[in-house]
Amino acid sequence: MPATSIVDDYLLSAMLRARKSRAENGTVVLTVPEFRGIVACGADGRQALDELYRLLEDWVRVSFEKGYQLPVLTTEGGVIDLNRADVRALAKSSRDVSTAPSEGDRTYVGGPEEFEAFLEGVGSSDSVTDR
Repeated sequence: MPATSIVDDYLLSAMLRARKSRAENGTVVLTVPEFRGIVACGADGRQALDELYRLLEDWVRVSFEKGYQLPVLTTEGGVIDLNRADVRALAKSSRDVSTAPSEGDRTYVGGPEEFEAFLEGVGSSDSVTDR
């Protein structure tokens, strides 16, 4: 099992906050309240989660590069704050030695059954209109 970094934990924590809805055309739409402006869409839950992961990962990367503040996420295990200088240095060093997982290698939850249950239970199931 590959080691996870604090950034991986942060991304997973953000994804677990996702709110799900469906557009009138059936597209799955995921948003994360703490990340205003991120809207991930996909034909199914897997595509939407892959897009959400990519968008969150880009948001964190750009925030690191530009020195922008990131939302502090509270989890069952404590607080994940990527804004501290020591944490950013640790995150940068772990990014330098690891490679990003390919879409097929990403594990968002424990396994296929948990993944399907996660998709069913993510946030609201209210329909949204196409814009």
